[in-house]
Amino acid sequence: MLPSKSLQIGVITLCLLGAPLTGCRDTVEQDAPSSRRPAIIKGENLWKRQARSYPESREGLRKCIKSIFSAKKRGKTKKFRAFVQELALTDADNFFKYTFKAALVPALTNHYKQNVESTLEAKVGDIITSAIASEKTRVRVFKIKSGDDSDATPLQKKAFSSMTTARNLWTVTFVKDDEEATLKIWSFVYIDGGFRLIGDLSPLRE
Repeated sequence: MLPSKSLQIGVITLCLLGAPLTGCRDTVEQDAPSSRRPAIIKGENLWKRQARSYPESREGLRKCIKSIFSAKKRGKTKKFRAFVQELALTDADNFFKYTFKAALVPALTNHYKQNVESTLEAKVGDIITSAIASEKTRVRVFKIKSGDDSDATPLQKKAFSSMTTARNLWTVTFVKDDEEATLKIWSFVYIDGGFRLIGDLSPLRE
């Protein structure tokens, strides 16, 4: 968790805000018991939807992505947008400031804002649309704990050596049966109670 004062999209074949965000999450509708059901004011039911956040685990991220996938496949545009927006960092400036070496912070922050945050919905949508069209509906999740991990990409390896605060990185792939993955989204981190997409961190290549 970053200090209270304020507070990874990278793809191989296709490179991925309102009220405070609480991480990628799903929603469940619950009815209040009749004795406690709130009044209707100006035609609006005040019984609010309760959000369910996903745990920091492979299964948690898999469920998070599958909820986005399902919303896109079923044409639930508003739900798709809401879920994708929750992948955004709640405070990009401080995330990069407190995670990476100072000399890298400006480039990483600018890259995130210009190439990840501002294009999140379009690029995630393109990837999922491609996965649906090619029947790559199986979602695999990889937790990358260090630069020595065999599943780490070259840029993820470099990210670990550039961190001042150790964090796990996560990769999501879409496959058909057991074929080699060609559609990937990376890197995710888990912070502020949810999975956030910080991208491929391509400035580290320079």
